[in-house]
Amino acid sequence: GRYVKGYPLAGTTENRVQRLPQEWQLLADRCDHAGIVEEADVDVRNVQTVEPEVEHNGTVPVWWLIHPREMKDITDGGYLELANEFEVAVGGEVFPHTHPTHEFYFMMTGTGTMTIGSEQRDVAPGDLIYIPPDEVHSLRTTSDVAIRCFCFAVGVKGAGPIDYTTH
Repeated sequence: GRYVKGYPLAGTTENRVQRLPQEWQLLADRCDHAGIVEEADVDVRNVQTVEPEVEHNGTVPVWWLIHPREMKDITDGGYLELANEFEVAVGGEVFPHTHPTHEFYFMMTGTGTMTIGSEQRDVAPGDLIYIPPDEVHSLRTTSDVAIRCFCFAVGVKGAGPIDYTTH
C-alpha cells in the first residue's frame, strides 16, 4: 500500500466537532499513536457519505470532503498549481502520467476506474479522488456517459514548470 504522512483523521474546532465519514474509520483503525496512516488505499471520498455541518453562523450546510488544514502538513510550502474541468470521452482514458503535485479530481458525471500506481478503484459522481505527487495515474470511463471532473492541484515546493501537453 501507499504510505501517507501527516493524514489527520479528526479534530475539533471552537464551535464543532469534526466527524469522520464512516468509510474513513477504517483508516483511523490503521493509525499509529500520532494519528498518521501507515498504509492507505486509493483515497476516494464521496459527498454522499458525509454529514453536512452548519457553518457561517448557521446560514449554510457544508459537506467537508477535506477539512480545513487537514492536508497542511503534506502540502506545506506548496501552491495552487491549477484548477480546471476536463472530460474523458466514452470509451476513453487519460494517458497514464505523473507530475509533482497533490492532485484532486471531483467526479461530476460518468463512472470510471481510477488507477493510481498499481491500485484501482471504481469512481462515480460525488467522489473526490486524491492523487499523491509523482504517482502514475489514469482514469478510464466504464459507462456510456463521458466523465467530467473538476480538477485542482497543489504544486510541490521546489518543483519546476510542468508541460501538461506532453504528459
